[in-house]
Amino acid sequence: MGATAGPVWGRAEQQDFRSRVRGTLLGVAVGDALAAPVDGMGIEEIRETYGPEGVVDLVPAYGRRGAVTHLTQLTLFSVDGLIRAQVRRDTGAWHPPTDLHRAYLRWAATQRDWGP
Repeated sequence: MGATAGPVWGRAEQQDFRSRVRGTLLGVAVGDALAAPVDGMGIEEIRETYGPEGVVDLVPAYGRRGAVTHLTQLTLFSVDGLIRAQVRRDTGAWHPPTDLHRAYLRWAATQRDWGP
């Protein structure tokens, strides 16, 4: 009973799953970009600033339009950690908490170290 035990997904199932994951990640990023300018604001302050409907388009936050926050970054690093855990599972060295912890350490490094 290895990592490959159980039902094997066909190409269509794999593409459907990947499409849903990409859609979820895109939804997270778009939602974060829409919410970033109003982070920490109450509903009345949002309506005062952006009108009765609130934010309905991308508006500037953190110096640019459509900015994402640490929440999107952490979501993407979480997925990276889970992918790495899955790869390690296939090699027999499976411990998702360790792989997630390492992913979060890589994210933390991006917050203080300059790089590409």
